[in-house]
Amino acid sequence: MDRPLQRHRPMHRPLYQPLHRSLQGSPKRPALRRQSRPVAVRRSRALTLLTAWGVSTLLAGITTVSSAHPHAWIDLRVSLQFDEQGKITAMQQRWLMDPFMSTLWLEDITRDAAGESREAQLQSAAEQLLDNISGHSYFTRIEHNGQEIEALQAQDPQLIPRDRRLELRFALEWPEPLDPETAPVRYAVFDPTYYIEILHAESDSIRLQGSGLHCDLRIRSPSPDPAKIAYAASLDVHEQPSTELGRHFAEWAEITCER
Repeated sequence: MDRPLQRHRPMHRPLYQPLHRSLQGSPKRPALRRQSRPVAVRRSRALTLLTAWGVSTLLAGITTVSSAHPHAWIDLRVSLQFDEQGKITAMQQRWLMDPFMSTLWLEDITRDAAGESREAQLQSAAEQLLDNISGHSYFTRIEHNGQEIEALQAQDPQLIPRDRRLELRFALEWPEPLDPETAPVRYAVFDPTYYIEILHAESDSIRLQGSGLHCDLRIRSPSPDPAKIAYAASLDVHEQPSTELGRHFAEWAEITCER
């Protein structure tokens, strides 16, 4: 059974207020209006984090109006795969990149892979991207019963154009199935440096595939210390912050199930 979990947030809800939702459904609420995002984002590090964390040494910086972190944005959608015993065995992720970053990255891919078909260019870029962020656990942290799940393995990468945006799709697996009945399963997807902001999409953000259980979901928005917010706001596009910064701005999803 494939059940979507819609992202409904009240207009007045503060950015860092926790959100609780149930799979049994909740009243429809207006989606939260996100903070406006700058039209121009600098080229060099936005693509360095997705490509030179991934695909290539990237372009020298271009002028922009943007200074504070983050400088690029990804809308996240997740599907959790359950087995017949009601345990979570895999996670499908879809990263829909903002239009400006998508355009620049597509230009870079086309230039670096001249002569190949568009399909081959995109596939090669997807594979190299995942290979390069593998050392950062694919920007994903999963916890169960208080323990971080290690040895995450990604497979089936795809890079797909969607309405002038690029969407990266891939699957994550781990050594042992996770039982959401015995303890909550928690995950967060974030860029460690917070150069790129990754948030769940505002609709159809999480799906449970193959679950016959009653499951509750909590998505907790971050509540960073004001000093962390000020630090992120002070960072220039070329500055390299600590790889601990991103976790302070990460959304955490928590899934608990029962029969």
